[in-house]
Amino acid sequence: MKKDVAEFLKHFEGQTVEREELEKVKFEQDELYSVEILEAIPFKGQYGESLCLIVNKDNEKVKTYLSGVEIDMFNKFNAENELPVNVQLMRTKRESQKNKGHLYNVLLIKTV
Repeated sequence: MKKDVAEFLKHFEGQTVEREELEKVKFEQDELYSVEILEAIPFKGQYGESLCLIVNKDNEKVKTYLSGVEIDMFNKFNAENELPVNVQLMRTKRESQKNKGHLYNVLLIKTV
């Protein structure tokens, strides 16, 4: 290891990062939820792009995940709003206009 790299790494010896363990919740289809969105963390998951939302639900900090069109809908909402924000949201299904009979998940979200 080069001396300058070794010197750099010495600065970080013994440092750790505390990671908060949060309960994972699934927002059920066609149920209305009132939550405060605290943070949105994009990541590449097993099935492609995903988004982890950290929310305050019933005075408890929890996490939930979005994927597909739900991410697009959240990103559009997020571009117009600053986090943290109190919202009402609902997951539901819509019929595809391109593929009749095919349903896909959507996220309906508005500030309160």
